[in-house]
Amino acid sequence: MKRFALNGAVLALGIVAVGCAGSKPQVKTTPPPIAAAPPAVAVAETPSAAPAPEASSPRLDAIHFDFDTSLIRDDDENTLDGIGRYLADDARHTLTIGGHTDERGTVEYNIALGDRRAQAARDFIVRIGVDAQRIRTVSYGKAQPVDGGHDEAAWAKNRRDEFQLELRQQAQAKP
Repeated sequence: MKRFALNGAVLALGIVAVGCAGSKPQVKTTPPPIAAAPPAVAVAETPSAAPAPEASSPRLDAIHFDFDTSLIRDDDENTLDGIGRYLADDARHTLTIGGHTDERGTVEYNIALGDRRAQAARDFIVRIGVDAQRIRTVSYGKAQPVDGGHDEAAWAKNRRDEFQLELRQQAQAKP
């Protein structure tokens, strides 16, 4: 009987050993410690209706004109110079220049004046070396004021050219 009990114990131990042979030993691991988060950096928000341009893009600030003229003002030449140099260095973009006027004058007169203003900015940029075919002009006349007031301060804001950069349409290769 002792022999049977001993054989049974050996048999039981063998079954347990065979049953556990396929399983991997369990190793208790501890997760790596969590690093402390870096201190938060305060970011000042700037009020802006338009999304920020690419870092390498020029500033597309509007330029302004004196009453009843399309002459580029000295204080706006740096803006036009920056836009022109960007376009000269980066042929991927085209430019649209929108000419605007204040509310005084007839619709027809203001369309013509807005066109002269947009053309004046275009000519300035072309002199920098940008292909004229990459620049489109449009006149809005008095149709899109930025200030709806009826005084000199409002009119001065509305006499402007605005600029919009666009990626050029690539011509598709013909088979």
